[in-house]
Amino acid sequence: MSSKEVVSLCNSIGIGAVSASSSMVTAQAERVRRRAEELGLNRKPADQAQPGVGEPRLEQERGSKLTRYTIGPGADLDNANLEGINLERANLKGAKLAHANLKGANLKDAKLAAANLEHANLIGANLEHADLIGANLMRANLVDVMLAGAMLYSTCLEGANLAGANLEKALLNGANLREALLSDAKLVNANLADVNLAGANLVNANLADADLTDACVEGANFAGAILDGVIGLNP
Repeated sequence: MSSKEVVSLCNSIGIGAVSASSSMVTAQAERVRRRAEELGLNRKPADQAQPGVGEPRLEQERGSKLTRYTIGPGADLDNANLEGINLERANLKGAKLAHANLKGANLKDAKLAAANLEHANLIGANLEHADLIGANLMRANLVDVMLAGAMLYSTCLEGANLAGANLEKALLNGANLREALLSDAKLVNANLADVNLAGANLVNANLADADLTDACVEGANFAGAILDGVIGLNP
């Protein structure tokens, strides 16, 4: 209960108080306590807790249940519903986001290195210039996602759905895109050196000026793909 509430409550029950530190006898204090409980003013510190520095909290209504999420490095957000959320520049290094719903989320410039986003829903999300180095995006849904300029070194995107995704100038060196769906994806000027594209679907993808030096493209489908200026590709 705030100091202002204490003074107001005392005055309302006939106990004169100039400040919350004014002296009260035991009987008066008990009257104040009982009245505060009746009015629901005896809130515990935990009920008023504020998130710590660097650990903002998100609250979402789910029926009558209020769900709170702590955002920060290593945060446990598995299965969390974060659709449409704004997490621009958020630090989520090593966070657990398996099966999380991040559809339409803004994660521009976010730090997601080593995060686990396996089977996450990122349809239409903005991950422009995001740091996803070493992250796990296996089987994630990345349809129409914005990943232009994103850092995806050694990232696992095996079996991920990247149809229509924008990966222009993305850095994918050493990434695993085995059996990934990249149809209609934009990979202009992307760095795909040492990438595993075995069995990947790149039908109608735009790979103009992309670097595929030492990339594994065994069984990959490049039908209708734009390959002008591509470096190192021997499909």
